[in-house]
Amino acid sequence: MGRITFKDLESLLPDLEIKPAGPDLAVDGRPPAAAAFPRNREEVAALLKLAWDRELGVCPRGGGVYAHLGNPPRRLDLVVVTAGLDRVVEYEPADLTAVLEAGLTLARVQEILGQNNQFLPLDPPCPGRATLGGILAANQSGPLRLGYGTARDIVIGTRAVLADGTLIKGGGKVVKNVAGYDLNKLFIGSLGTVGIIVEAAFKVYPRPQAWGTAVGRFKTPEAAWDAVWRLRRSVFEPVALELLGGSLGPGLSADGWGLYARYAGYGPAVARQVRETCAIFGAAGGEAESLPDAEEAFWPLLRELPVTWRAGWGVGAVVKAGMLPTRLPQFMAAAEAAFGGRGLAWGWVVRAGVGLAYGYLEAPDQPTLGAAVEAARAAARELGGYLVVERADPDLKAALDVWGPIGPELELMRRIKAEFDPKGILNPGRFVGGI
Repeated sequence: MGRITFKDLESLLPDLEIKPAGPDLAVDGRPPAAAAFPRNREEVAALLKLAWDRELGVCPRGGGVYAHLGNPPRRLDLVVVTAGLDRVVEYEPADLTAVLEAGLTLARVQEILGQNNQFLPLDPPCPGRATLGGILAANQSGPLRLGYGTARDIVIGTRAVLADGTLIKGGGKVVKNVAGYDLNKLFIGSLGTVGIIVEAAFKVYPRPQAWGTAVGRFKTPEAAWDAVWRLRRSVFEPVALELLGGSLGPGLSADGWGLYARYAGYGPAVARQVRETCAIFGAAGGEAESLPDAEEAFWPLLRELPVTWRAGWGVGAVVKAGMLPTRLPQFMAAAEAAFGGRGLAWGWVVRAGVGLAYGYLEAPDQPTLGAAVEAARAAARELGGYLVVERADPDLKAALDVWGPIGPELELMRRIKAEFDPKGILNPGRFVGGI
């Protein structure tokens, strides 16, 4: 069937909040017919049951922070905004567990947990707008990924509504997982294509007593990577290790490379690790120092960069490459050769300990940018990695697949999609392989 009007939805679901969708709810420039604002999981189920029966294209949305991820939707009739699901279902500070609805923002959760000196070790962009559901659906993380892992490591249970309106539950509120398929991992990172997360149970962590940051500044990438390997071979375990270089965006300096190591824990131990890390950076040829104001002046800026950065001239894109950490230097050299040969400007933010490199690219026009992205993608694949386009104009997205080629695992992903959403109503076309 497909296609529906705002008036149709309003008459079919009179008890739900339905509004005409404005341009702020468009996805890659494509506006839906309407937006729905459910207040509980039952209302989400009612919306999806209607969408299933009418074969409507549905885009789940939390705070809209990650709406730029993925390919343009194949069709879009209804945006389901889950921000109204904002209850704390259960919180047991003594057990270090919390069950939270998907519409809660990360900032609000940290405020609640902070009353008991606890926190969720997730630091994606825009915590004041990013909802838990959006963070999980996009599997978003930040620099703290090195020390604490991703959402898949701290989520112990989920509730989700499937495409036909069925409510299901995976996992629980206990930390130990039982035998069987882990449904949590199915929903996390699936971009809302197999179900809408409405609730999740988390492991929570004691808030560290102190934080500390050491920075080393290097003239060449080779010296910076030498410092990375020296630190990784040492006894010290930073919770974040970020390598910055290039000429774009705040903190991306044109006159060298900056390596930032962040520590958390007991105050004197953190201070010692910062001092020893500065010595390691110095031994690798860097100018090293501690950054006492990094928690306010550096890490928040870096956290926001993936969504706040804008091209200063021409057209821009943000790409993410992933591979073994030891292969990143070779990849970056090959990518820079491709960028420089096409007249691009670029900057890097590298999660040096986990094998991720974020490239911030500026080019004179879309065809040049697209060719550079494909060249960098080929370099990543030759090294056993991948490259995805995280942010770009819809015109560039229409010209290339933001996810890139997928191996034999794509067939399994298609089978899962067919099992959970055979009508293809959830975020149609936005995920890997056009799923």
